[in-house]
Amino acid sequence: MLRMAFVSAGAAVCMTSATGFADTSESAPAEALFLEGRERVEAGDWANACPIFVESNRLDFALGTLMNLAACEEHVGRFATAWAQYREVLDSLPRTDDRRSFVAESVARLERLAPRLTVVLAVPSVAGTIVLRDGVDLGGSIGADLPVDPGEHSIVAPGRFTRPYAFTLSAGQRLRVRAEVGEAILPDVARIDSGRRTAAWILGAVSVGALSVGAALGVRALADRSASDALCSKGVCRDQAALDMYDTAKSTALGADVALAVGAASLAVGGYLLASSTLTAQPQAAAVSIRVTPSGIGVAW
Repeated sequence: MLRMAFVSAGAAVCMTSATGFADTSESAPAEALFLEGRERVEAGDWANACPIFVESNRLDFALGTLMNLAACEEHVGRFATAWAQYREVLDSLPRTDDRRSFVAESVARLERLAPRLTVVLAVPSVAGTIVLRDGVDLGGSIGADLPVDPGEHSIVAPGRFTRPYAFTLSAGQRLRVRAEVGEAILPDVARIDSGRRTAAWILGAVSVGALSVGAALGVRALADRSASDALCSKGVCRDQAALDMYDTAKSTALGADVALAVGAASLAVGGYLLASSTLTAQPQAAAVSIRVTPSGIGVAW
């Protein structure tokens, strides 16, 4: 498809053509978004024009759209983003394209404006260290002088005892961040609460004893009740001895019920204490910090 590229760098507007890739079913929506983005630019609404150009390019890539997006990003102050986009355009334009000089000048201009950030580890040999810049893993680019957009940035080393450090970079500034990394945070470890475990075993012993006593009293109560029933009929006992035996059976049965209840309660509480005696300790923080020292424009250390 053929999409016009209205590239604006300031107030000037130059009109050239940019040939995109093969037409797709998304060509028409992409073209409509491109025109909407141009309307926003002409109205001075650069901030809202940029995401429209992004979506247009996502639907159907065209160099003209990318050039407009780069101009938009530069206008709102994202110099490193615009620099990378203009570089992509420059790499894609044919040698004979009359837009190459404008794009090359834009690349050189933005290379001077884009701040540079270098993140280094004080101890490069620390294995497994992850350093994030604005939430993105730097990976193999640790130690590289990288262009970033002006504004606020942060450096953190997750998994280690640290805190994020925020700083603000201005156009053309250079900053070197030294990350002093120590041992990793220890993983969660299990520890035993000896007090709870001791109480659990004591209650377990009480439970066994109480249940044993309850069972023995229960057997005795059943035997006494059986013997008294043989001497009593319909609640009437033949003599005082039979009545005493009946009362003893009732008292023994009550003692059995109390002992069994104490045993069951002790068993339940002891089981809970035993199960909860293994707790999760808080992570142990290692001595790690990230020290950020800003340096002036053109200064690195």
